[in-house]
Amino acid sequence: MAFTGYSTATEVRDLLPKVTTVVMGDTAVETKITDADRMINTKLGNKYTVPFSTSSVPPLINTLSKNIAAYFVMRTVFTKDGQNKNEWTDTFKEAIKQLNELAEGKGVVLDSSGNELTRASEPIESTTQNYHPVFNMDAPEDSTIDSDLLDDIATEREND
Repeated sequence: MAFTGYSTATEVRDLLPKVTTVVMGDTAVETKITDADRMINTKLGNKYTVPFSTSSVPPLINTLSKNIAAYFVMRTVFTKDGQNKNEWTDTFKEAIKQLNELAEGKGVVLDSSGNELTRASEPIESTTQNYHPVFNMDAPEDSTIDSDLLDDIATEREND
């Protein structure tokens, strides 16, 4: 079965011309791509339906996948010495920053035609989510309304 990811080993190698198949085989690079894609899915799972289609990967997702995977390859191939700083550390940080912004809803993901992808539905919110639940696992007669909720309702009524 052929490897399918948001980017390919060839695309990652294009960013890292010195990392030949002798230095790191395609299967190892594909493992790093899988790691990058999992990170992308985890970060964007609350905003978009993931995984994205690998038959038509959105360009931004492809770029993030390549850059994050390239960082993972570089981290594996070269020493982990804190003094060994290179451009891939900065590229990785920028990719993670962009991924976090997307997860926070501060950007959009476009498909290869330039159309915005539909975001996943927003989670349901409750007006009482910051209060102790009225109903719990105890007997029904032991259920009580949070006193803070009652105070807030009274204050709101006074201010109306």
